[in-house]
Amino acid sequence: MQVRAQDACSDVSPSRTAKSAEAFVGVADCHQASGDALRALDALHSALELAGGEQDDGSLTITILGRLGHSYAALGDYRNALDSLSRGIDAAARRGRSAEAAPLLNDLGRMYMAAEQPIQGLAAFADAERLAAGADELRLTAAINLERARAEVGAGGDRRTLDRLAGEARNLAPSRSKAALLLGLAELYGEAAPRAAAPQRLHRRARDVATAALALAARLDDPALLSRAYAQLGASYAAAGAATEALTATRHAVLVAQADAADGGLYRWEWQTARLLRAAGEDTAALAAFRAAIDSLENTQASLVASRRGFRNGVLPLYEQYADVMLERTARLAGPERERSLREVQSTLEKLRIAEVRNYFENQCTVPDAADAANVQPADSVVVYPVLFDDRAELLVSTGDRLFQFTVDVGLAELTHEIGMLRASIEDAAAGETYREHAERVYDWLIRPLEPVLNDVRDPTLVMVPDGPLRTIPLAVLHDGDRFLIERYAIGTTPGLSLIGAVNTEPVTRVLLNGIVAPVRGFPGLPFVAEELDNISNILPSTVLEDEAFVTATLQTEILDGGYSIVHMATHARFESDYRRSFLLAYDDLITLDQLEDYMGSQRYTDRPVDLLVLSACQTAAGDERAALGLAGVAVKAGARSALASLWFINDESTAQLVSEFYRQLADPANGKADALRGAQLLLMNDPRHRHPAYWAPFLMIGDWR
Repeated sequence: MQVRAQDACSDVSPSRTAKSAEAFVGVADCHQASGDALRALDALHSALELAGGEQDDGSLTITILGRLGHSYAALGDYRNALDSLSRGIDAAARRGRSAEAAPLLNDLGRMYMAAEQPIQGLAAFADAERLAAGADELRLTAAINLERARAEVGAGGDRRTLDRLAGEARNLAPSRSKAALLLGLAELYGEAAPRAAAPQRLHRRARDVATAALALAARLDDPALLSRAYAQLGASYAAAGAATEALTATRHAVLVAQADAADGGLYRWEWQTARLLRAAGEDTAALAAFRAAIDSLENTQASLVASRRGFRNGVLPLYEQYADVMLERTARLAGPERERSLREVQSTLEKLRIAEVRNYFENQCTVPDAADAANVQPADSVVVYPVLFDDRAELLVSTGDRLFQFTVDVGLAELTHEIGMLRASIEDAAAGETYREHAERVYDWLIRPLEPVLNDVRDPTLVMVPDGPLRTIPLAVLHDGDRFLIERYAIGTTPGLSLIGAVNTEPVTRVLLNGIVAPVRGFPGLPFVAEELDNISNILPSTVLEDEAFVTATLQTEILDGGYSIVHMATHARFESDYRRSFLLAYDDLITLDQLEDYMGSQRYTDRPVDLLVLSACQTAAGDERAALGLAGVAVKAGARSALASLWFINDESTAQLVSEFYRQLADPANGKADALRGAQLLLMNDPRHRHPAYWAPFLMIGDWR
């Protein structure tokens, strides 16, 4: 199907005639159907220009703007998707074309919900319902979407409203849209049931509506709708406590989806099967279903869900639930069987962490194909995978040739609270030693159980593959009651061990030093950056771009010319939950992470990729796990082996001192990058002016620590 769609697209060569804009729309539809949203965008922009641009408010222009919204959304670019749809709605309003504005408003509401802006979504759906008064299917679609949006903000689920909508949907002529509307209503009934005074009544209505959708899907001979209807019927039975019927219906959904190769829902129905089997106590069969779901997810490339909400609800829990079952099972095993089981858990956790980075950057290609984690770990490292559940924390610990599992009696809520308290107390030097109790408590949960393993490895580097709130704190500050963790071990952080390639044995050749000293673009000056750059240039061969010399064009030229082992950015940088709002400051402009990838990414595939990206004045939003995920993935995004960065902005005098010492340590061939950072942190720790963790703790060695 995909090859035929691509061939059809390649056969269309629109000429610049009066019909050429429509032809480009047809080409765009072909590319969109084959999954090539980028080429669809190119065709649509050509179509928009030929249709007269946005000065023309005709139907074709409005259609093109709507299609542009869909194509941008397929790429996860919700900002441009919202903008395109809004422009289409404005064009329709200027001509009084309310019927053409209604579908765009419905799409706009969906985009707002995906972008986690529910209030705007509610307004868009309400407007779509009002303007679609003469089109029953569209009006009901908008009304059901509106009810779903209300439910998400805690204001939906009214039985009488659902009954009215269900009655209207049943009266529609048979069509695929009718079946989809009925399935949406069955879902809403099921979600409303737990809050209702008589939940069984709503469960029955959910089953009735799902059964009607199932009959219609069978009549229409639509496999995608049929599998979805079976799955929804299974979910309705499960919610009502009818486990056998739920499993039977869900297995039918799987069988239909397996026969329909284009059905992207297969993994969801296999996942639903796994949950039902686990609830029935059939753990072995549940594990097989979880494995099938994960395989289907990866085979369909659905692991990249464009919206944050989609990933959080539709991908992350699958991996976490599978890991939960596997770890519970593994705790009961022994010998080689236990080792094999732990290896499987490690592989799953690696896939999950990599999927999180891909989702943050909304790009499969940002993260290269992963290696086997078991084959890349050095013998002198101890790698820790914390997996945080509501009722406990599991620590999977790898020493290269052996794996260990530790279960800690602390739930996610308690751990998150303690981590928040620790972050707040170490970020402010004026808070004194209030951090100690929190640093010791987190140490007792995360490190103390591992001490026997750590003691068996000679001079280990401790490497964390962090989960959730653990991304927001530096491990270095954890305290055993006598010493900080950094006083005992060199420490590294990585978004995935399998992203670590072969160790770089080449010596540092040249450093590209970029820095902002003077105030620029509304940001304060960083007066100690001049000293920082001067110190580094006296330690290693360097090219220095300072202030007016540090402009985007020159930076790009220098990097593309190649030959730099290290790219150093002594400038303001910020990481946000939305990676598009993250930036580094050059003298003439802000550098987005996409631009940084453009500048540095080409070196990834040469024989001398950039070994280290240093961000010496960056920060993430306190307590924002997603912003910290961006910091963790910046080296991957930029195509560097590793990154040195900080979780919060600190005194630039102490930063200059720490970074200069880091380079002195790194110049010694005996030191790896984590060793060099540890030496620099210990130097600051022993300086009375900078003893508090606020000055030395936030720096992380991310990626390849060797």
